[in-house]
Amino acid sequence: MNRLFSIILALVFSLCACDKKENEIPPSVETVSLELTTITTAKVIGVVNEAGNLPVSDHGFVYASFAYPTVESGTIISLGKILGQGQVTANIPVYDSRVYVRMFLTNSKGTAYGKLMEVSVPSPSISNISPTSGKVGDLIQIFGNNFSSSTSDNIVKFGDVSAKVIQAESGMLTVEVPECSSFKVSIFVSIGSKTEWKYDVFTLIPVVFDYTPKNGCFGTEITITGSGFTDQYYDGMVLFGDIGMYYTCMDSKTIKVEVPSEIATTTVPMTFVAKKYNYEMGLFTMDPLIIDDFSPDVGMSGLTTITVHGKNFNNWYNILKVGDIEIPATYGYEYTGTITRRIPYPFAPGSYDIQMFNGIEWTKSTKKLEIVNPVVTSVSPTTGTIGSEITLTGNFFNYFKGTWSYINFENSDDVYLTDVEVDYISASPLQQITVNVPDIAPGTYSLIFSVDCGYYDPSVEITAEQQFTVVAP
Repeated sequence: MNRLFSIILALVFSLCACDKKENEIPPSVETVSLELTTITTAKVIGVVNEAGNLPVSDHGFVYASFAYPTVESGTIISLGKILGQGQVTANIPVYDSRVYVRMFLTNSKGTAYGKLMEVSVPSPSISNISPTSGKVGDLIQIFGNNFSSSTSDNIVKFGDVSAKVIQAESGMLTVEVPECSSFKVSIFVSIGSKTEWKYDVFTLIPVVFDYTPKNGCFGTEITITGSGFTDQYYDGMVLFGDIGMYYTCMDSKTIKVEVPSEIATTTVPMTFVAKKYNYEMGLFTMDPLIIDDFSPDVGMSGLTTITVHGKNFNNWYNILKVGDIEIPATYGYEYTGTITRRIPYPFAPGSYDIQMFNGIEWTKSTKKLEIVNPVVTSVSPTTGTIGSEITLTGNFFNYFKGTWSYINFENSDDVYLTDVEVDYISASPLQQITVNVPDIAPGTYSLIFSVDCGYYDPSVEITAEQQFTVVAP
């Protein structure tokens, strides 16, 4: 009995389910049309032909760059679960070369789709650019086809630098020249995934705004500000008069250049040169040459090196004058506030002006240099045998410390040399040097104190007034 009741109950449920399925009405949607309204937008129209008899959870359009997008794989434009009357529309953003769209309606049983439609996006093209050169901030026109009428849709680049689009039409773009990374650039126009370019079609014109400082000395670093600077101006330089100096490009707005050592006037005109573009910048004024001090105050010709301190020396070549004698330097880098020179030999004792020339002007120190020469005042004893000790007394022997010095024993026939231990010269005003008589023949000899001044200069020689006689043992 129970088994029979179960069978009858199952038959009743089955009949009810079949009746419910037969009463279900499926939804039906149609994608009516799809067309481009701008270069980056398409308008799609659809209609719900049949909503069905199940609750609607959403309806609208789904699109993608690939065919047959679904609500799971594509991008949805939702119109909600409340259905309107008649056709519905939506704007589809188009950033790929082709877009696929279809309408959909989703209920509790699943999703129904309308017919698949597609639209192709034409590529932008550039016919010409006017003008083909300009400064940062200038406006230029890019002529062509298939540009977007919305300024934000058109991505314009000068090389790798984005430019601001001021005005946009389908056949022309007006853009502002940006700070380019090179002087000759290609121009790119991108709309969505489509890009068109013209190779090396635009030349950036550099402009100088200002420079600082406007005065200084040799080697002074000048900072020049402007726009459109680039390292790719390989022949670009700054002229100081007719003297060219290559600059260092810090960025598109800043370059640096050093004042050359060849300037020969107090003021010099500066000109920025890059390719065919020349800009008269103004004058640079050289600061006056100044000698602050020198040391030592007293020296000996041939041996003493004097150090001169001051301002605005030439960083490459200066001339020092002691009295009327010029002491040039070998060419090479010099500090702009300090130079050293050795007093030439021979030089008569006395007081001398110190003057200096830096390529532009001479200037004189306020104090004088006192030049002294050593003198042998006495020889003791004046006779002796081989090996006996001789003492030479005199003044300013201390200038010979650390030098290669020796005594010549000279007569009419021979010259004999013997080394002198100058490190033991006394520091008193009356200084002494001792030497032993070398192994020489008996006779009368002149004693000549000789100091080597270096490879390029003659030796300093001091002859004692007294002679020495070598006698036989």
